[in-house]
Amino acid sequence: MIESKSIIPPYMRIGMILKKRISDGEYTSTFPSTNDLVRELGVSPMTINKAVGELVREGLIYRKIGSGTFINTRKKEKKKTGRIIYFVPDKAYGLRHPFHAGVFLGMTAAAMDAGCEAIFQDSEANLLDMIFKRSKELSFDGIIFSRWDNRKMIDEISKVIPMLEIGISDVSERIPSVHFDDENGACKAVRYLIGLGHRRIAFITGYMTWKEGERRFEGYKKALREAGMIFDGSLVFEDEWNDPAGYRCASRMFQLAERPTAIFFTSDHMAFGAMPCIREKGLTIPGDISIIGFNNVEASAYVEPALTTVEIPFQNTGARAFKCMCAMACGVRPSEEELMLETRFIIRNSCCSPKTWRET
Repeated sequence: MIESKSIIPPYMRIGMILKKRISDGEYTSTFPSTNDLVRELGVSPMTINKAVGELVREGLIYRKIGSGTFINTRKKEKKKTGRIIYFVPDKAYGLRHPFHAGVFLGMTAAAMDAGCEAIFQDSEANLLDMIFKRSKELSFDGIIFSRWDNRKMIDEISKVIPMLEIGISDVSERIPSVHFDDENGACKAVRYLIGLGHRRIAFITGYMTWKEGERRFEGYKKALREAGMIFDGSLVFEDEWNDPAGYRCASRMFQLAERPTAIFFTSDHMAFGAMPCIREKGLTIPGDISIIGFNNVEASAYVEPALTTVEIPFQNTGARAFKCMCAMACGVRPSEEELMLETRFIIRNSCCSPKTWRET
């Protein structure tokens, strides 16, 4: 029996079952009759016929009048459309967020160079409509997505069309992700602060349900361990990934009896939000407190002082994601080396040695 509570239409789910059986060699030459499949799968003849019709259209099977349905040993290659969807839910700020905008810019440039097209979508309802309702033929070759947390939906859609994630959420084993060496990037940043003489270093992060936060936290702790410093959980502050959250976390941090001399932020925007809070306390950056961000958004070079940060190559990420998706559309899974992007540490003007070191 076929599960009724699913976003995928019944004929598509039947089609996926039959495709897997063909791929696994369960059907060698002849194909089951409509009546046999109706009895086995518990759906209507109309659903079976629609599913079988799709398999015929894709060239997996063929019909002979008066003889039956047979497996096609010379499979028809699926025609590529040259179009890729980049989906970011509107609640994740879509193209209003500099990361997603930069990624899409790089993706668009790579697509144009290849004579293809990248299309942005931020509505889940519209995306589902494009996949399941508009036509029998999908009008794109794959979906690249970021910050989408509907795991069940992602898992089911990935059975129908290739999908690639930007960032890591472990949403499904079958879905590869273009991601960054977040742990190493964070470790380098905190090592730099330790090298300047800082010993009380706060960690301010967006919610670590996002794997980037979790991995940057591991990099923070790794740098402390390497320096023989004891991890202090009271120096860790977690909130949303935006400017106001940076302000809130800094406010909570200043309630500590002994304030830190440096802060590592897992987001430039959280660092931007914390800057006014630091100044409201009568403190200067970096004279009284050093700060480091993460991402290297464009504004980080223009705030005062210019923010030391860990760079993620936004446009390179988009170009790499497009290249990997093209490979997936041809049935090739990208290697870990192709999926991983390095970070770069950028030193600007927001860090210096703590006062205790400068005065000795």
